[in-house]
Formats: sequence, structure tokens, C-alpha cells
Amino acid sequence: MQRLLLGLFCLLLTSTGLFSQSKITIEDRQQLLTSEVREALKTKFSGFSLDYSNLVDFTMKCDYYFASIEQVESELLFNIKDCDDQILGQKTLSSSLLAASIDEQVIVYFYNLKSIIETPQSTNEYVSSSNSESTVPRGPLETQHDSRYFFSPTAYNLKEGEFYYNTLYFLVHDVQVGLHDQFSIGVGTTIGGFPFYANAKANFKLGEKTNLAIGDLAIIGTYDTDFFANLAFTTVTRGSKETNISFGLGLLSTPDNSISNKTNSLVYNLGGMVKAQDYLYFVSENYLFGYNTVEFAYFQGDGFVNTFEERFTVRDQLLFGISGLRLVRKRNELASWQFGFMYFLQFQADYPSRYKEAGWEVYRSPGANLIAFPMFSYTLKFQL
Repeated sequence: MQRLLLGLFCLLLTSTGLFSQSKITIEDRQQLLTSEVREALKTKFSGFSLDYSNLVDFTMKCDYYFASIEQVESELLFNIKDCDDQILGQKTLSSSLLAASIDEQVIVYFYNLKSIIETPQSTNEYVSSSNSESTVPRGPLETQHDSRYFFSPTAYNLKEGEFYYNTLYFLVHDVQVGLHDQFSIGVGTTIGGFPFYANAKANFKLGEKTNLAIGDLAIIGTYDTDFFANLAFTTVTRGSKETNISFGLGLLSTPDNSISNKTNSLVYNLGGMVKAQDYLYFVSENYLFGYNTVEFAYFQGDGFVNTFEERFTVRDQLLFGISGLRLVRKRNELASWQFGFMYFLQFQADYPSRYKEAGWEVYRSPGANLIAFPMFSYTLKFQL
């Protein structure tokens, strides 16, 4: 009887240790898992008394197993670590698994991850089967702020069910929502309700480190203002989710309205993010586009006789950008602060030479004008 009680007690201790973590998250570094595979894994893990989640409540970080998956040449590498970044184990699978059916993928993924959890290895005994340091997860999780820079989008997208809130100076607010792993929408406005904007973005994986996004941003005035602008864009992002560069091209269209003149202009966008250290990133986004400006030239004849004015249009250029730092909160990696400078460099075009003749007056100074000022923003990611 004593032996039986002792055996039951040991079994209880083992079970308690096995299920001390009640949740698992998988860092999908190269978007290898489809939404169907993740949903099936969620069901499988629930039968193993583990809740599978894309997002982490960092106030309860030690409730989670932190798994990761990445492809290195012809292999899939799985790692699991605990909340103290201690490696529990690693599995190496053939990348040919990606061509298997969803059911086959789920079974292989689940039982390999399950075996690591059931028989964890000591960190001191752990030896990676690859010489690449990237196979051993270190530091914080994969960044949760990869879908945009300060405002401009990258070619990465939110996952289905994820929300991303962003505010600039607490004066401009917007929310992005992942409707599908490859499609998101968003809306935003100022605290005054003017203007209002809505956007949509779809992304596509072109290669191991290359993604493409296409989308549209529509801006409308409110409170009886007839302002309207539309920006259709495409963006290519090259690099990892932590360190990357994005090239964008868009078409900005505005009709004649109470605020702007009619224009159709190509918008060039260059953005990037560099991971300086855990929780610290350098972030920059820059735009260059042209727009039409209506000006007036005034002619004054002798004794103010034959005085009249003429209207003309010039094409000005504007370089607009934001550059600075992203500080991810250590206690909650879903939240971050951005600090930097917002700058406007306007290139005013020269006006027609006929208005430089005697008698003409134009109140316009060709050349460059720079305006820069500090900015800050706050972001928070959460899930339905």
C-alpha cells in the first residue's frame, strides 16, 4: 500500500511538472504554417491540456511554452524554450513535409512538439544540429510590430483575429484588423474627427525573405468638407521581421476640392527597420511625391492702368519622413513606444520666365524649405 501511495505521489509530481505551463505559442519565423494548420494544431493541443495562442500575455509569461519553427535549406527546425529562455529541445524535420496534406503536417508537428515537452533536455546537454546560431532562439520573441513602421506598412501582415492599435501624439488614432493571415483592413481619424481614413492590405510571400503587399488608402473629409484623396500602393519588403527594408510605389489621386487641387502623382516610399538590441529598433519611413500648386501673377501697368492677374500651375515636390527609435516594452512585448523626428522638405519649383519680366509680381520663393519637429507614438497589439 505504501509503495502504491508513493507511486501515485510521484506520478502526481510528474504530471504537475508536465503541465506547469498551460499555453503554447509558436514563433513562425517564415510563415510556414497556414491558418488551417494552426487551427488544427489548436484543437490537438487542447486535448493535451494546452491552449495554443498567437499572442502572449506577458504578465503571465511563465504559463507558456515558446516554440519556434524555421526553414534552413532542406530542413525544418523546431525549438521549444521556457520563459527563462532555457532550451527544452529541438527537432529537425525534412522540408518536404510542407508539401504534405494538412492532416499529415498537423500530426507530425504536434507529436514532435509534444515529445519535446514530455521529455525536455537540459540546456547544458543541448547541442544544436546546425552551425547556424539562428536555430537557437535567444532573447525576446519574434517582434510583434512587423506589419508597419511608424505609419507606412511593410509587406508583412497581421494574422487572422489580431488587432493593432496605433496613436500619434494621442491625437491621431487608428486600428488595423487581420481578417485573414494575408489580408487586413484598418480605419483611423483624429480626435476632431477630420479627416477619416480607411485602408486595406493583402500580402504575398515571394521568397524566403521577400514579401509583396498591395493595398489602398482612402482619405475623406468630414463635417461637410468635400476633401478626398486616394492612394493605391504596392510594397516589397526584403529581410526578416526584425531587420528589413521596404520599397513602395503608389498613385496618389485628388480631385479639385476645398483643400487640395486636382493631382495624379506617383508616390515613392522607402522604409526600414533595424534591430539594434533586444527591445530596441531603429525605424524610418520616407515619401517623395509631386503635387500641383496654383499660384497668381500680378501685372501693374503705369499708373495702375491695365492692372490684372493671371493664374498658373507649378509642380512642387515634397519629401516627408519620420525617423527614430522603437522601444518594445519588456514586460509586454505587444506594446511599444516610438520616438523620433517628423520632417517635411518642400521643393518649390520656379515659376514661368514670362512672369519675371518688368511689371509682373509673383509672391513665391523657389527653393527648398525644411520643417522638422519631434514626434512620438504608441502601439498595442491584441487579439479577439
